[in-house]
Amino acid sequence: MNNRNIVILIVVVTVAMTLSFVGLFYVKEYNPTLLGLPPNPQDTMRIVVPDTVTIAETYEITKEKLHELEKEIAKKERYVKKADSLSKLIKGLEKLDSISQIEIKKYQDSLIPKKDEKLISSQTFSQLLKDSINKLLVDKKKLESKSNTAEEKLKKQENLLVEKLDSTQQMNFDVFAKIYNNSTPAEVAKILEKMDEKDAAAILKRMQKRKAGKVIDAMDPQKAAMILLLAGID
Repeated sequence: MNNRNIVILIVVVTVAMTLSFVGLFYVKEYNPTLLGLPPNPQDTMRIVVPDTVTIAETYEITKEKLHELEKEIAKKERYVKKADSLSKLIKGLEKLDSISQIEIKKYQDSLIPKKDEKLISSQTFSQLLKDSINKLLVDKKKLESKSNTAEEKLKKQENLLVEKLDSTQQMNFDVFAKIYNNSTPAEVAKILEKMDEKDAAAILKRMQKRKAGKVIDAMDPQKAAMILLLAGID
């Protein structure tokens, strides 16, 4: 049973119950004896119309009064017919309500397995999700550990490379210092002015002091001052 059928069923039951209340009120008001209740005082007075009417000579009834009595009788008969119709309608609605309750119970019973199945499925999915998250966390820790180890190795390699480069550079500075000791101060000054100030200071520091002094004198004063500062030469 789909949602549309359920809505229709609920509407039918609601209308049926409303009509039931209206019918019960109507029967109680105009014909309570159908419900096993005592009759209304005004209904106990019934007018019986005999086949033959004998009217004493001393009793007179007008046409208007007779017409009113006929209208009252017709009205009572209509009430009786309506009460019978309402009674049948109430029984039909009660039967329909009983059938509706059975159908609703069947639908509710059919939904219980589906509800349990969805609940189990949801719990299974939740557990799988938790397991996946835990696995990802474990993998993340492993990757972080490997990454840290790789970084440490890389740093060690970089330090070794820097040490080798420094050692090679120091050897080069020694070679340059020996060459520049045998060159003219003006030529050496031009070369050092074009070099990095730190490298120039390192080479100048390794040269003979007398030769280094002459090279400084031949250099640009500003450049010479910076190189002297880095070389730590007074």
